[in-house]
Amino acid sequence: MPELLGTVTWEDSRVDITQRFGRDTAWIVIDGDLAAIVHLKGHFIRPHNGWTIPDDIQAWLLREAIAAHILQTFLRTGEEADQ
Repeated sequence: MPELLGTVTWEDSRVDITQRFGRDTAWIVIDGDLAAIVHLKGHFIRPHNGWTIPDDIQAWLLREAIAAHILQTFLRTGEEADQ
């Protein structure tokens, strides 16, 4: 089951950043449609399903996805330490 890492707004669209636990990729879902795959270790984004995302928006989404992934990893590590 994908985990929601974060949600941002791009123009009038809802952009969800999701990830399956333990995977090195995240998905950019714009208004319910898979729009891009983010490779978190290689730090690059690949538009998907025919989406065209401007370079500056791709860079922004990549930063958002990596930041959300780092935060979730940090929170999980803290939860594990508490157990």
